[in-house]
Amino acid sequence: MGRVIRSQHTCNLKNDGHKLIKGMSMNKRLWVLNPLLLATALPAWAADDSMIVSANRTHRTVAEMAQTTWVIEGQEIEQQVQGGKEFKDVLAQLIPGIDVSSQGRTNYGMNMRGRAIVVLIDGVRLNSSRTDSRQLDSIDPFNIEHIEVISGATSLYGGGSTGGLINIVTKKGQQERQVDLELGSKTGFANSNDHDERVAAAVSGGTDHASGRLSVAYQRFGGWYDGNNDALILDNTQTGLQHSDRLDVMGTGTIEIDENRQLQLVTQYYKSQGDDYGLYLGKNMSAVTGDGKAFTTDGLNSDRVPGTERHLISLQYSDADFLGQNLVSQVYYRDESLTFYPFPTLSKGQVSSFSSSKQDTDQYGAKITLNSQPLDGWDLTWGVDADHETFNANQMFFDLGQSMSSGGLNNQAIYTTGRYPGYSITNLAPFLQSSYDLNDIFTISGGVRYQWTENRVDDFVGYAQQQDVASGKVSSADAIPGGKTDYDNFLFNAGIVAHLTDRQQTWFNFSPGR
Repeated sequence: MGRVIRSQHTCNLKNDGHKLIKGMSMNKRLWVLNPLLLATALPAWAADDSMIVSANRTHRTVAEMAQTTWVIEGQEIEQQVQGGKEFKDVLAQLIPGIDVSSQGRTNYGMNMRGRAIVVLIDGVRLNSSRTDSRQLDSIDPFNIEHIEVISGATSLYGGGSTGGLINIVTKKGQQERQVDLELGSKTGFANSNDHDERVAAAVSGGTDHASGRLSVAYQRFGGWYDGNNDALILDNTQTGLQHSDRLDVMGTGTIEIDENRQLQLVTQYYKSQGDDYGLYLGKNMSAVTGDGKAFTTDGLNSDRVPGTERHLISLQYSDADFLGQNLVSQVYYRDESLTFYPFPTLSKGQVSSFSSSKQDTDQYGAKITLNSQPLDGWDLTWGVDADHETFNANQMFFDLGQSMSSGGLNNQAIYTTGRYPGYSITNLAPFLQSSYDLNDIFTISGGVRYQWTENRVDDFVGYAQQQDVASGKVSSADAIPGGKTDYDNFLFNAGIVAHLTDRQQTWFNFSPGR
């Protein structure tokens, strides 16, 4: 991409009640993490091994865990971002065993130790049943406090986590009033279109009993160029980030009810979408049907452009002394809309249609976790997860004559059909996890998760038949009946860790993932 220059300026203003101080923000090196996921009592660089990780939804120190875990601090993420890296590249750089990013909108193929991963924001799962791979197209690094990583299968978090789990923990408000401002730019000096710009601002503050943070982060991605300063072709399959805009608006609030009880709210609006640059496919799309050349250019005028749009809200209540147990409960809602770049369909060597798909997912759910220590050295965690997800998709077809004559740049919708059958999925999963210190050397752990799932599929008219009806070839088409089914499954895990010295441990863990 040629020479890359990155410039970034960060300004932090705090009000200590007497004066404003300009400089870098002070780091609060006391981690308070979601017991539904992970938790650290002390920072990762502490002299001892007192970092606590709830990899199996129970509080254990790193030295006691029979799994590989990491906490990626916000300072490390910020350093990589200021060096010009995109968020997925940052993760590939900082997390051992994770595959290199595609540098596009999708994180498909970014496996951990060769297997799939689950991504969460403050405990809210971003993976959907359809396995669309845009979980990391979800947040601006400006809003990340740190990232918690579990490597390997984690059966107590449900399906899709055979490679591991990544939980993105967002920044929360502090008691002191604080303003953060960040400005950044990046260029390779290829031409006037190859630079990125970003601006982000946040205000936070509170009292001894309540605090909050509101932030807005915007980034514009320019074009990408090769070593000869030729523009790279836009990805018209999963779509890329070049020539796109990203907006991340996030608000958090925390209320300390008393010394044991806390209420925490997280809200987010995220949108990442392409601009007026597109992929020129040649007149009459000769790059698809003949020997024409495709290239990136401005002038895209399309009724549907590629992007990701997401709303997220979660409310968490915790009680450190609920009937002698530590209670954490969470309710959440997430919806997202994924749009894809217009794509041609060929029939007998000719373009028969030009269209773009859109996939909508809505999900809401609840989690309850209770943690206790019935006996000295015995930790017990149990709870239940429940969620409901709905999925719908459509295909927007464009005026073929206009799209052909413009090389795929002028795309005006003429009709929209269903793309896949709509469906809904309901999950209910109680779980139990326990660990016991046999002696000063050995600790054993084990758990079980039972999951019940119900699938409901809507009635659906065939994709080709819908096109025939919409284009006027036929007047109607029969629907294929939907239906429902349900099934259940048990997932077990077990492990043992041996404490060889104060700084050395060896462990074995078995945890099937699906």
